[in-house]
Amino acid sequence: MAVLVTSCSSSGNDAATKWAGDVCSAYSGLAKSVGMFKQSVKIDKNSSQSTLEQTKQQVEQNLSAVKNSAQNLKTTVADAPSDLNDDVKQAQAQLKTSGDRAKASIDGVGQAASGLANANGSGLATQLGIVGVALAAATSDVQSFLSQLKDYVSSSESALKDAFGSADSCKSVSKG
Repeated sequence: MAVLVTSCSSSGNDAATKWAGDVCSAYSGLAKSVGMFKQSVKIDKNSSQSTLEQTKQQVEQNLSAVKNSAQNLKTTVADAPSDLNDDVKQAQAQLKTSGDRAKASIDGVGQAASGLANANGSGLATQLGIVGVALAAATSDVQSFLSQLKDYVSSSESALKDAFGSADSCKSVSKG
């Protein structure tokens, strides 16, 4: 009988660890997308397009990867197993709030970037500045999510440690 209880308990921990690992992986995907987005603008001095036009085109192209990664994170956090320990459920709720905020900020970058479509000249430069401000806000919200996630990964609370501390993909998050 004790073996059965241990087996069931292990199964619950396995589900929580898998979910936590999926959350950490989704966060890593988002962090990579944001990092690539921030560094993605490469200006070709020999191009017939202006620097602003090249920037506009590259921002529009690379934003979709960030938005997809943010949606994946939001979905992954929400897709928690129903049998989570109360502490892990609380962590999930807090990560959901933080992830929703990051997703909304990233959507704000998309809204700002949509203004690039018809912008030109000084209007384009202004709109790129607006995109930059929105990106800074989104980066801050993603960093806030990371801070919470790191707290859970390094937690000494048993259920959190079992879930987040045991997931391989969370080990790299704690170093990031």
